[in-house]
Amino acid sequence: MGAGHMRKYRKLAQECYQLALVVKDEDDRRALLDLASKWLEMAGDDPKALKLVAQVERLKGPPN
Repeated sequence: MGAGHMRKYRKLAQECYQLALVVKDEDDRRALLDLASKWLEMAGDDPKALKLVAQVERLKGPPN
């Protein structure tokens, strides 16, 4: 997979994360964070993606 695809996936994950920060509904927030996690899996393990993974996981909180 090329770097362009990885950047695109990371950007999509970032957008999901940003939306999750402002969404009021807990279920919607969880869905956005789960979607961000999926995009990040596809983005690979570059430093920017790994930083975003940590932010997403922190916002998710402990598993239910």
